[in-house]
Amino acid sequence: FDIAERDGSHYIISGGEEGLLLAVETSVRVKDGYQWHLHALDTSLNRVWTRALINPFESTFTGYDFYDGRYYLLFSNSMYQDNDFTLFEIGMEDGYVESYEINTVFPITLSEFEVLDNAVLMGGHTNFRPAMLVYDFVKKKPKVVPGIYEKSGEILDLIIDEYRRTFTVILSEKTDQKRYTIRAKTFTSSVDLIQENIILPGEKK
Repeated sequence: FDIAERDGSHYIISGGEEGLLLAVETSVRVKDGYQWHLHALDTSLNRVWTRALINPFESTFTGYDFYDGRYYLLFSNSMYQDNDFTLFEIGMEDGYVESYEINTVFPITLSEFEVLDNAVLMGGHTNFRPAMLVYDFVKKKPKVVPGIYEKSGEILDLIIDEYRRTFTVILSEKTDQKRYTIRAKTFTSSVDLIQENIILPGEKK
């Protein structure tokens, strides 16, 4: 494959001190879908390996992440449904590829995507409300993160602490007194709430 491909979109995923992954969406059609070309580069931008990935014609690229020596690419399986996804796990050193089918049970329009341990953290909106779930892609079980689905809230950010294996959801909320607040909820990877903080800004802020 030509690493200087001009066809399609290019996505650069940092692998920290080990290099990066260049994912190229192409218009090459094969029997089951379109080809993606994956190029692993070291810190001197020398190519380490190249792999081809096939995605169904109706799939949509949704997000990417790097965690614990592996790259992750997330695709929505359909343009018309927001509850079926495919997660590709790519080994940084040898380029092995493994895929996982994810069903979120309810439709969710994603704005946040991170990987922690053997779980995928997926946040966004459903029914015009913020929602977040944790999907264990080994056990193939989703779990809704409690306290996020509020009618007046909005997810601002999702922060991962890889050392402590926790994640923090930053929310904007509107109180009954029509005041805006910022709430931070920290959970373990098994979705146990361990800390919650709230910021109350002054009037007219």
